[in-house]
Amino acid sequence: MENLKIKHDDDNQRFYAEVNGGKAELDYIPHGHKYIDFISTFVPQESRHEGVGHSLAEHALEYAANHDLRVKPTCPFVRDVMDHNPGYRKLAYNFI
Repeated sequence: MENLKIKHDDDNQRFYAEVNGGKAELDYIPHGHKYIDFISTFVPQESRHEGVGHSLAEHALEYAANHDLRVKPTCPFVRDVMDHNPGYRKLAYNFI
């Protein structure tokens, strides 16, 4: 989604954007300098199906890539974005 101003709230461990209906958010749990666990994505009903969630996920995945972090996609939405983009699949954290 163009013109979406995504911000990073490091203190509350989330990426967010003001959208119709409130805040769209992608929450995470950091695990040191090793990996980041994207745990949930929420988009208010008024802004769903406009690409907001996808933009949040891509922004968060780019953040992980730029900070040399692997990704644990606990959030099914983030996992789906990774599964459909070969460039993001390489970020997946291997727990084996």
